[in-house]
Amino acid sequence: MNQNLFRAEALKAKSAQHYGEILLAQPPKLWIMTLVSTLTATAIVIFLLVGTYTKRSTVSGVLVSSEGVATVLAPVTGVISKLSLEDGAFVSKGQSLAVID
Repeated sequence: MNQNLFRAEALKAKSAQHYGEILLAQPPKLWIMTLVSTLTATAIVIFLLVGTYTKRSTVSGVLVSSEGVATVLAPVTGVISKLSLEDGAFVSKGQSLAVID
């Protein structure tokens, strides 16, 4: 007895493939996009698990310098054309601080 495992119609259909064969290969750009997306997602998950961020708090109060506060008012309005001192310099009574035009 010489019997085939498949029917003659099935063997004929397999031998005459009009549409070609199935390819499972993907283009390289898709692999690169998949790799970049996976690495980005992994980095985000690691940051969320291990990373730290600044905690913000809202408080009420007044900030006061430990060396005191001075209010300086000009007797006239104008534009400062020249500063006579540098930041942090010592000032004596009656000394000119700036020239106002």
